Amino acid sequence: MATSYKTFNPVSGAFLDEYPFATAADVSRSLEGLQLGFLQWSKLTFSERQKMLRPAVGLFRLGKEELAKAITDEMGKPYFQALAEIDKSLDSIEYMCTAPYPELDVKAIKTFSDTDKTSHQVYHKPKGIILGVMPWNYPFWQAVRMVFPALLAGNTVLLKHSEVTPSTGNFMKKIFSKVDVKHIFDHLIFDHTLTETVIADRRVHGVSLTGSVKAGYLLSEYAGKHLKRGVFELGGSDAHLVLADAQIEKTAAAIAKSRLQNTGQSCIAAKRVVVDHKVSQSLIDQLVVQFDKYVYGNVFDRKTTLGSLAHYRFKPEDEARFNFAKTFCDVVYERSPDAGLIKSLAEEPSRQAFVPLRILKVKKMNDEFLKFIKTNEFFSPTLLVFEYATLDEGLKLVNGTNFGLGGSVYSENLTHAHEVAAQFESGMVAINDAVASHVMLPFGGVKSSGIGREMGLQGFTEFTDIQVITTNRLN
Repeated sequence: MATSYKTFNPVSGAFLDEYPFATAADVSRSLEGLQLGFLQWSKLTFSERQKMLRPAVGLFRLGKEELAKAITDEMGKPYFQALAEIDKSLDSIEYMCTAPYPELDVKAIKTFSDTDKTSHQVYHKPKGIILGVMPWNYPFWQAVRMVFPALLAGNTVLLKHSEVTPSTGNFMKKIFSKVDVKHIFDHLIFDHTLTETVIADRRVHGVSLTGSVKAGYLLSEYAGKHLKRGVFELGGSDAHLVLADAQIEKTAAAIAKSRLQNTGQSCIAAKRVVVDHKVSQSLIDQLVVQFDKYVYGNVFDRKTTLGSLAHYRFKPEDEARFNFAKTFCDVVYERSPDAGLIKSLAEEPSRQAFVPLRILKVKKMNDEFLKFIKTNEFFSPTLLVFEYATLDEGLKLVNGTNFGLGGSVYSENLTHAHEVAAQFESGMVAINDAVASHVMLPFGGVKSSGIGREMGLQGFTEFTDIQVITTNRLN
């Protein structure tokens, strides 16, 4: 079992820091405190919890430049994109801490067989401590959208953030320590060998993971084995289906923005384009125009829209996927960051994590490539383009993966677009735009893209138990 881990700046390759892993004893102490906190926190009403958490928004805002710099240093996101992530997160916290959530209210139910003397109430009761295992790609947004619904529903949270971006979890811990409520949140990063032990602990009542399919299968196995509730938001290979009547320039702009946001490191990014063969070349030409607008540079410069991958270990994984895929594709676009720029940013070149932008047009669809597509996603600025001759063929390509997170349909005929969207095997579909996450909408996928939902009304009830109380009046 490892005793520590190191962080590196993926833009310069510089060593940042070394942190000790939390020990089993550290975790046990944390759970003991969170259990004591739950006994008090769970007794409050929803509106009382909202009132007590609302001051956190102001405290987070005071430190947002510090947090944005930490995110940029640790995972290479351009600084102004990190600020935008934080602003979105804080607006969402403010909404969650002020809006009513009727799903958590007591519901009175009258059954068809009840007499006037019988009444029923349905309650959503918090479960207890929830373990949150969160990723590095949107380190604050992903954590916020898991932590705050769980807390507001009356649970307490142990956050295990990514080893790539520990500063975000540490920053959240610091802010929660200043809010006038204790022992409802903690952040510890422990070695993965302890994960099942933590989930199995009698004080832990659920686990929420955002991460890879591999991690999802493992943690869902642990949760099932120990009968713990789980929400698993996993990988995606979102297909953007372009019909022949789509507005090509606007469609290309939307696809490029979706594919290149966060330097391609987004579960809901446009990973695959499935386009009618009649407009395929026009779309590719416009995609090239759009891709050329994105700028590598100093990640603290407002003009920079592309950073590096989040860690140098991801670079060979991406190159291996590309080397396999290009056997079946034409490379219609490839652009690397300027070598002089990379050199000017380097402190340890072997740990820099820049990769090229690429557009690949699929030319050979044999069983080997189809198997690859079913189980692989490019978590980088690489876009795959597929052509189809009939809509049935296009939908078969859209749904021909084990993933089912999101997707998009582009067409001027909105009625037809809705009919097509309904045939997607995914948790979310956008029409004439890319899927985006929003605090008011349930977020999650089907198939290997996950189980359960974050955000929306559903996100508040995932970690609650339903209790029915029936009353019979004797007189």
